[in-house]
Amino acid sequence: MDEIGNMSVAFQDRILRVIEYQEFEWVRGTETIRVDLRVISATNGDLNELTADKLFRQDLYDCLAFAVLKVSPLRRRRDEIPHMIVYFVQGLHEGIPNLQEKTFHRDTIAAMMDYHWPGNIRELKNIVERGYVFGTSGTIMPSDLPVEITGRPPTLVTGASFHEQVDEFKRNLIMSKLAECGNNQRVTASELKMTYNQFRHCYLEVYGGVRRDIGIVIGS
Repeated sequence: MDEIGNMSVAFQDRILRVIEYQEFEWVRGTETIRVDLRVISATNGDLNELTADKLFRQDLYDCLAFAVLKVSPLRRRRDEIPHMIVYFVQGLHEGIPNLQEKTFHRDTIAAMMDYHWPGNIRELKNIVERGYVFGTSGTIMPSDLPVEITGRPPTLVTGASFHEQVDEFKRNLIMSKLAECGNNQRVTASELKMTYNQFRHCYLEVYGGVRRDIGIVIGS
């Protein structure tokens, strides 16, 4: 389970029951189903603090905290970034076998290693996917990265129309903010001062063609 610190207290009650009694019922179901399970969970929040504030159940925390691993943020282990790029690229090719082979230029990797990565691994994954989707050649250059990584405005595409340039800016903004918000579209919409419907319309407007033609889903 990912981001367990964001679960409502009511949902925590249901999860606790499944863990303690190892049984559940489907929604609108009548049959009790027995399960044998092991729970692996993750969170960016401080569960001790949430527990003290009565936002996370102490008994659920006790069940989940049998073994706790603390992972440093990506900005503190930047030497792992080149290995993660290779891993995400392999995943892309496994999912889309006919995808064009591309490489990351050493200057591109250097720029990514200098970045502070507020969105951690999700943001890195999105950047790798974006490079494959929007890179204009077989080598992904620093100019293919969002402006927040390179520190300079993106290069205008020769011959691109005004609307194409605006869409490119929207893609950069949406992708970076999504990564910062853990790919949660409702939170991203709130951060951008938009309603959820407005955000969805904008998201599908700039990503719709890419998702249909290439099949890579960026965000959720």
